[in-house]
Amino acid sequence: MSYEFDIKKFKSLIVWSNNESGDQLTQEGDLENFYGYSQSDFESDTDLWFKVIHPDDKPYFQKAIRELKKLQDGSVNVQYRIIRKDSIVRNVLGVINRKDKDGQGQYTGYLVDVSHRNQNYDAKTRRKNILNLLSDSISTSFDITKSRKEIVHKVLSRLGEITNADRVYIFDKKSGNNLRPILNQNYEWCKKGIESQMTNDVVFDVDLKDLVPRWYENMVNNKKHISGLVRHLPIEERQVLEPQGIVSILVTPIWYDNEYYGFIGFDDCREERLWSEEEIGLLTVFGSLIIASWKYEDSIKKVEDQLKQVKKLQSEREQFLKMVSHQFKNPLSVVKSNTDLLKQACRSDSSNLKNILPPKFGRIERSIAKFEELIEAILIGDSNYSVDDNPEKIDFHNWLEEMFNTKKRDYNNLKSIELSYSEKLNKVVVPFSTKTFEYIMDTLFSNAVKYRGEEAANVQIHYDITGEGHLNIVFKDEGIGINEGDLESIGKPFFRANNVINTSGTGIGLSMVKDSLTNVGGAFEVKSKEGEYTTILISFPINTQVNAQQ
Repeated sequence: MSYEFDIKKFKSLIVWSNNESGDQLTQEGDLENFYGYSQSDFESDTDLWFKVIHPDDKPYFQKAIRELKKLQDGSVNVQYRIIRKDSIVRNVLGVINRKDKDGQGQYTGYLVDVSHRNQNYDAKTRRKNILNLLSDSISTSFDITKSRKEIVHKVLSRLGEITNADRVYIFDKKSGNNLRPILNQNYEWCKKGIESQMTNDVVFDVDLKDLVPRWYENMVNNKKHISGLVRHLPIEERQVLEPQGIVSILVTPIWYDNEYYGFIGFDDCREERLWSEEEIGLLTVFGSLIIASWKYEDSIKKVEDQLKQVKKLQSEREQFLKMVSHQFKNPLSVVKSNTDLLKQACRSDSSNLKNILPPKFGRIERSIAKFEELIEAILIGDSNYSVDDNPEKIDFHNWLEEMFNTKKRDYNNLKSIELSYSEKLNKVVVPFSTKTFEYIMDTLFSNAVKYRGEEAANVQIHYDITGEGHLNIVFKDEGIGINEGDLESIGKPFFRANNVINTSGTGIGLSMVKDSLTNVGGAFEVKSKEGEYTTILISFPINTQVNAQQ
């Protein structure tokens, strides 16, 4: 072939000729720039010219050749994709001429690279833009501070800009299931000058199986994409797409957790375009990304709704507990005051009641104490009492000493209290409300005295601070102890050890102590030997100012 111009100066043009059997191929032009392959590559592999054609477009190319053979002499316009040596997909446009010579077809033609839309980026730049798009879209898609429509529009616009599509849209499932999905186009981005379809009735209530059965078969049954030039599509599909101004189309199905959710698509409304594998992959990834973000948003909303419900139930529970507790307190106060009056009357009574009633008073008073402990435990268990959002500092060491002095006055059966420490604590901020902290300390001290056995109680308390900023407090008594088999159940609601059945108690106190500690990241540990001692260690985080003086 000879020309009046240097064809190699035209980087995107290849002129070629070949015979019917395909073994006399000649090509003129910048093959390296066009295909990525050299002249020697084509000489060593005589089928390479056909191998570079995109697999999806080979049937289209072969169909064009068959049509030409019927004509004997003639020409046909073709547009298809080639895959370069560096895996970049190019769109090419060309003409194939056939002339019958001595009973054998001779073919000539030319190819022009029409990948002038973003497809002519070099591979490195294109990959960089795609990675940036994916990174930005992930953060955008999962931003629950923005509305779903705002998020999707931003992602679709970025997707359209980087691929230079005229229209990007999502049809998502309105109703139905995989057997018969009904879809709506609820999201769309259009390039300037391209008419939106959001007011077109045809994009709403789409029965995919009925309207375009081939699409249903491909996307739902086979999970494959649909792409092509609209003029090559079946007549029933052209009747739907051409009124929307679509010249070329690509849609990929959206699947999530074995459920079909719809499809995401590109339209080209200005010229015929063959979509690359890269663009098919992009649509597939972004369809999955958007559905995943919707699932995430739905799960967050579900959790928030459940939290609201829990808070409502918690509030109702707290109101109920307060009401019940106060209703208990009133009759107990009446019983207690009348018991005191009866005791006074018995002391001054000369009848035999003076000897009969006092033992009964002890049982009444123990029952009253038991009820009061139960009510106090209920109130402490109320979340309003457990954690203080703005706690005050406590002069911890002095607070302990004042508690000891009070206990010495209140308990006749207390023999001694011993206090030791590693570092003396002046000011400490505990993570509980003051009421809860007092309840914890009082419960542990009262138990040490209550389960003393036959002798008066000896109570030892030691405190220190760990390196992790926790306050450890150890209560030890020399009382009746706990059977080894019961140790693991101590702190469970309403559990009482076998050796304390005849001692007044509810089995609630240590349970409330343990729960209060757990709520603030604290710890509760019991060690004991029956008949000898019981040691209870509690630990909880604090903010503190430590005075090093002993």
